[in-house]
Amino acid sequence: MRRFLSFGIIILCLFLGVQAVQAGTFYLHEHPSYWWYVVEEPAFSAVIPSGADNYIERSIFGMKSLLMTITVLNNGEITTSNGLITHFYAYEATGADGKRVMLRTVLFQRRHHVVYLTLFLEADEYQGDMREYWIRAVNGFEWN
Repeated sequence: MRRFLSFGIIILCLFLGVQAVQAGTFYLHEHPSYWWYVVEEPAFSAVIPSGADNYIERSIFGMKSLLMTITVLNNGEITTSNGLITHFYAYEATGADGKRVMLRTVLFQRRHHVVYLTLFLEADEYQGDMREYWIRAVNGFEWN
C-alpha cells in the first residue's frame, strides 16, 4: 500500500570517512524555487528545492546528510528475503522536465560498514524486468 508520508529523504549524503563536516547554510538562489546549500568543510555548494516542508541536517551511520520533507512512499526498515534488516527509502517527485521520477534506496549496515543500493529512474519505467531486477538485487544481497 502506498503511503504518502512527509517525513524525510536523503537528498545529499557526504561520505567523508574520518573528516568532520560542519552544518551547511541556506542562501537565496536566483530562481525562487531553489536555495543554495553551502557547506564550508569540505567546501561545496548544492542547489536544492525551496518548497520542501522541512529541512533536517543529521547523521546516518556516521555520514552527514541533509534531509528534506517531500512526498515519500516509504521511509523505514524492511526485512529482505535473506532475513537482513535494511533501511528503505522510496519517493516520487516531478522532475525538471515535468515527468514523474522515483528514487529507491536501501542501506545495509554491518558493524561500521554501510553498503547501499540505489535506483533512480522515470516512475513509469519501474515495471516488468526493471522492477524484478531491483527486487532481486535488494533481496539477494548478503554479507560474506
